[in-house]
Amino acid sequence: MTQFHAKVDGDLKKIEGLFVDMAPEPQKGKPMPAGMINMLLQVAPSATKCTLEEFTECFRRNLDPTDSVEKLKPIFEAHLK
Repeated sequence: MTQFHAKVDGDLKKIEGLFVDMAPEPQKGKPMPAGMINMLLQVAPSATKCTLEEFTECFRRNLDPTDSVEKLKPIFEAHLK
């Protein structure tokens, strides 16, 4: 997570791309409604970046109990290329 956040420099559009790929079906791969990424990350509506802490806290709040390293790792790796 730290490596991804550093690579994208907290850019909300790139984080949104990651989240879209992590979404369960039928939302997977579909764009988020306007402002949703800001709401999930709990950043200002006008924000275009988030801190590492905001990013990791968002995961703590929103991870599903069925999510695992095995499930999420390939998605992170694809976004790190």
